[in-house]
Amino acid sequence: MSQIVGTIKRVWQYPVKSMAGQEISGSECDEAGLIGDRRWCLVDELTGEIVGGKRFANIMKLSSKFTKPPTQRGVNPSVEISFPDGYTMLSNHADMPALLKAFVGHPVSLRPLSADDDFFRRKVEASPAATRQSLGLGPNGAIEELASFPLKMLNTLGKYVTPSGVLHDAYPLHFVTSATLNWLQQETPTSNIDAKRFRPSFEIETLDHLTGEVEKDWTECFLKIGGCLIQVMTPTIRCSMPAQAQPGLEKDPEIGVAIRTTAQQYVGSYAKVIEKGKIKVGDTVTYHPTSEFRRIIKRTIIGMKKPLIGFALGAAEKSWNKKQLNSAQKSVEEKLTNQGFASYNISKVEEESFDVKSFYLQPKDGSSARPCLAGQHMVLALPCHSDKPLIRSYSISHFDPKEGYRITVKRELAPAQAAHMEAGQGSGYLHDQVKQGMTLHAKGPAGSYYLHPLDERPLVLISIGVGITPMISMASTALKKNPDRQILFLHGTRNSSSQTFRIELQALKASAKNLHTHLFFSNPLPEDQEGKDYQVIGRISHDAIKTAVNLPGAAFYICGTQGFMEETRDDLCGYGVSPEDVHIEYFKKQRNMATGAKSHEVTFVQSGIRTVWEPEAGTLLDLAEEVGLQPEFGCRYGTCEACTATLIEGEVTHESGVVAPDKHTVLLCSCVPTSDIRLDL
Repeated sequence: MSQIVGTIKRVWQYPVKSMAGQEISGSECDEAGLIGDRRWCLVDELTGEIVGGKRFANIMKLSSKFTKPPTQRGVNPSVEISFPDGYTMLSNHADMPALLKAFVGHPVSLRPLSADDDFFRRKVEASPAATRQSLGLGPNGAIEELASFPLKMLNTLGKYVTPSGVLHDAYPLHFVTSATLNWLQQETPTSNIDAKRFRPSFEIETLDHLTGEVEKDWTECFLKIGGCLIQVMTPTIRCSMPAQAQPGLEKDPEIGVAIRTTAQQYVGSYAKVIEKGKIKVGDTVTYHPTSEFRRIIKRTIIGMKKPLIGFALGAAEKSWNKKQLNSAQKSVEEKLTNQGFASYNISKVEEESFDVKSFYLQPKDGSSARPCLAGQHMVLALPCHSDKPLIRSYSISHFDPKEGYRITVKRELAPAQAAHMEAGQGSGYLHDQVKQGMTLHAKGPAGSYYLHPLDERPLVLISIGVGITPMISMASTALKKNPDRQILFLHGTRNSSSQTFRIELQALKASAKNLHTHLFFSNPLPEDQEGKDYQVIGRISHDAIKTAVNLPGAAFYICGTQGFMEETRDDLCGYGVSPEDVHIEYFKKQRNMATGAKSHEVTFVQSGIRTVWEPEAGTLLDLAEEVGLQPEFGCRYGTCEACTATLIEGEVTHESGVVAPDKHTVLLCSCVPTSDIRLDL
């Protein structure tokens, strides 16, 4: 029998898939869902495949809104995207591509919804776990939980990232009830169980006598909302994404625990539209049992038998695992390509000082280099060894779409006692072996250390040695965008023979009235002239740092040795600078992993691969690549957080100076196991 169960409390519109949206008063709703919902998405530039927050959690921290209200299907108004630092940028801004890549930690691009069927297709073979993940089923979830989904839907999501033609995960509508949210809040009193965490189309304020997960009992039944009739299809399987940091909501792992244990993975329900109409705040919601609509709804088989699902997906997973193990036998070239590396020609090599060289990299296929932000780096795969390339990151000191990237590298001499640690091998190979006309594999641009393209505040750049590399790019870029910007450039080096970019810095200073340089020579040569070649004899001092604080409202960027940067940062904060305004780049970092480590078993749960980590295996990122996996990574030294993974079980230790976001998260490039572990990878 039909009955009133509540009213519509809130309605949301999500212009970009996986980004937070905007609360609206209501919207027309048709068979594809709310008008204006998920009209844009992010696409992986390496594979051409649609990606979302389940793959790159940082996307969840972004929010979007339309620049004008969408009025009909097929029309995609431009969007404005808001970043956690408070900056907003329009989708058609020239710097949007580079900023998105830097923030997400992977080459992605913003695309409007397409009518092309191939737009939604999986471009790379995915494991059966990918289908379960797209529906929210965790890596430990039982395969049988998918039995509530029609076989046709499962087949579709095995072939397409989302149902072809739309950008929602499964069904066009997803809703939650206040009864469910209140129940979860009571069970998890220290957390903020906000409906926004679950990204619903709308929230139903249920009547007081309805408690618990009432929407689960509505499966296959109907809801009349205003002039719209919807059918509740299946409870929504939730992963841990609602626990991630989102606009206005802090990361809260306890919510993930509540989803798994209290809610048994189900929060809210999916629905499809039977009769289109408008859904708006305040509408009465009336429940109708399935029997009332038998004449207008021809029921289809909701799911396939559980044993059949388990057999089909179980067999597919075994096949996938075998392919993954076989992929470990691929050539180095194939592995690098799969990991996002591309071939670059070395178009020019220049000596900057007695121990520093610059290398110009142009895409070998003749295409324009991807845009980058000043301060970012490139990741190179250097063929120092026949069996496994040496991976090293180098700051981009200059960028031009046609000329490509310039990286500038100091020759690092390996101490005799650290010869086994590969210290100096990367720079030595570049200095001794790489010549104009050669080809190298590189990946990028990457890194979360960059000059924000919308930031117009005064700028203080502080560096020592080869730490000047990203600074010269920042100064040049900032002045190109705004010649009147106030910039203070502090740099320390031994003398003129070791000074990198000497002529380039002089040219910048001559062309910009508001660029002020202070050079510190610790050991000037007889021919060096005080006042011309340098301003101060000695190292960058506490007094010099204190003077830099006199530039009000400035943003500070530091690059140098780890000790120098941490000391300078502490000085700045001690003089009143907000920590959020101080940015650090580790251009060199010594490994300081635990010694005396024992062997431990590592299970990559999503991929179904179980292996053994030995102390000589390196980091967990090295181990994952060794068994044929392709986890994301950027800097490989623990700052960009592109290689984050969820630790399901066990313990790890991170190298000195690297701090993981929380106890459930690991940075693969900078940690090793200290017990048997299970990773959500």
